[in-house]
Amino acid sequence: MRQFLATTSLITMITLSVSTHAKDKTHPTPKRKNPCHTLTSCADHVSHLLGHKYLFAEKLKGQVNFSKNFKLTKDNINEYFSEALHLNGYTRVKIKDGVYRILKARDIRYSPASIIEVKDYNTSSIPSLSDYFLVSLKLKHPDYPSEITRSLRPFMSRYGRIITAEHTGSIIIQDTGRNLKRIVGIIKNLDIPISDEHRERLEKIIKRRHESKMSQKCSSSNPG
Repeated sequence: MRQFLATTSLITMITLSVSTHAKDKTHPTPKRKNPCHTLTSCADHVSHLLGHKYLFAEKLKGQVNFSKNFKLTKDNINEYFSEALHLNGYTRVKIKDGVYRILKARDIRYSPASIIEVKDYNTSSIPSLSDYFLVSLKLKHPDYPSEITRSLRPFMSRYGRIITAEHTGSIIIQDTGRNLKRIVGIIKNLDIPISDEHRERLEKIIKRRHESKMSQKCSSSNPG
């Protein structure tokens, strides 16, 4: 009798185990859906969380992947979406509060943007985003601003631009917010008084550069 009961209990346990296993296969645990799998779906998700409105001329191409432990929240979605656009060759331009236009980053130079004036190298007014912004910075020692801009070109992003306003001793830069913060820090280190020896050396370099340009112009205008 005892052997019969033990055998019956064992069969019951095996049956329950098989039944539970089969149920798990029939009803697997649903995978967490990525609301930002594509840029278009991500724009919709950001709009839902933050109330932003986005305009774009064509369907956004590209997708976004993130690790399993990455959680999108209302606090990080704006920064994350900015980076996702940047990784896929896009950027955002603010039209007015809460309304943005999405365009290809290579076309950012043709889009008007308000200028952020940076004073005393304080970058707090520059958003820490991968969107492009326009910054104006007045040098404290504007002896040779064009030489500073020349030194900065290797640090610019692919579609970043930098120009010198010689008459005001200012530098105007357009780049991503993240890179602008870095560039302003570099300018701060370069914006220092120069010695007479360094000044003389710079003047010679500028003179040779000017003579070289004039020589090239003469050669191109007189090919024969």
